[in-house]
Amino acid sequence: MRDLIRGIQSVMGTTPIFVTQDQEEALVLDDQVIMIPDGRLRQFDAPDAFYRRPSGPGVAAFFGGHNVLSGHSSDGIFNGSLSAITRSDWARMGPGPLTLRPKAVRIGAASVNRLQAQMAKCHYLGTRTLLRLIVGGTAVDAVLPPHVVDGIGRSEMIMINLPPGSR
Repeated sequence: MRDLIRGIQSVMGTTPIFVTQDQEEALVLDDQVIMIPDGRLRQFDAPDAFYRRPSGPGVAAFFGGHNVLSGHSSDGIFNGSLSAITRSDWARMGPGPLTLRPKAVRIGAASVNRLQAQMAKCHYLGTRTLLRLIVGGTAVDAVLPPHVVDGIGRSEMIMINLPPGSR
């Protein structure tokens, strides 16, 4: 259906307005997306900008950014509740939140952004596993393939990492 709608839109050469609450649909069907969640314009941008550079925590959360951390960024480093996190891309410098998508969290040690976490919850959902981790008193959600978390017990301490380019 999405391809059909996109094809009709292209053939007609008009600018339709498509209203949806499905973020994937909005990203696939449109060249420009407007997000108005509460009657106020939150972001008007190209589809990829909503994922890569959300205008705020509400927009980020709608597009899968459920880990919102307070802090300050400068020179590619975000200082916040999880300690200093090296990032390779920055939309804004200065005080403000950092949003990490649960799928960006990795288990295992790495050369940068290594953090010790305690497993608080684990929900197996077939093709993915949802985790609630506690990192220095801060809750962090993660989504990983089931085989990655096999053998990790509740309350167990594990090493996680946040790849610098992850969003």
